[in-house]
Amino acid sequence: MKLLMYNCEISSLEIEEKIIVLEIENPKIFNGILKDIFMAEFPYNEIAIDDGKGLLKAKDFLCIIDFYNFNLTEKTLTTKLYKYLDKYISENTFLRLKYDEIFSNFATSLTALLDDIDIDFEYSQTNEIKNALSLINMILYVDNDSLIEKLLQYIKICSELNLCKIIFLVNVKAFLIKDELLLLYKQSLYYKIPIILLESQHSEDLLENEEKVFTDRNFCDILIM
Repeated sequence: MKLLMYNCEISSLEIEEKIIVLEIENPKIFNGILKDIFMAEFPYNEIAIDDGKGLLKAKDFLCIIDFYNFNLTEKTLTTKLYKYLDKYISENTFLRLKYDEIFSNFATSLTALLDDIDIDFEYSQTNEIKNALSLINMILYVDNDSLIEKLLQYIKICSELNLCKIIFLVNVKAFLIKDELLLLYKQSLYYKIPIILLESQHSEDLLENEEKVFTDRNFCDILIM
């Protein structure tokens, strides 16, 4: 898998088995990269990701910017979770039959509650799985509220449920200390979910497993590895 960079002398980087850190001091380039992450469509401003089969789409990415309010119940992650579980149950014949049976019993029981009301009702029996998951408010659980524990769990969940191909973390170094970053990198490499750090500040330190591209305000880029 390659990170393609359109306005740098460094045109591409392999992103597997390492942690890519993009230190971008120029606001125009920084904002262009953010747009590419969220839009991921031609024409690209600054970057794209090639997985060997073509360029990835925005649906293949998860991006975290707001670490103050970051949690595992955010809408983007929950939507991807429901979509995965919907597909998982639908494609398993036994589970689908079991689900349809449970839903039918639920609909019958609900109708029985209204038997003593002298009003005729008509309803459309929709048994979409994602609606049922939303009804019971199924969310992901983490037993530790610290940011690093939530991020570690986030990577594990994305791997186990195949929720994305790349995770982007924006200015995460302002929130984690060195030992926490190393734990984060270890988790990413273990579960084979590449993470790319987008940082607006340059640091002289190069942590284990990091490979950096530093672009200053004058558009000069340097590869640090």
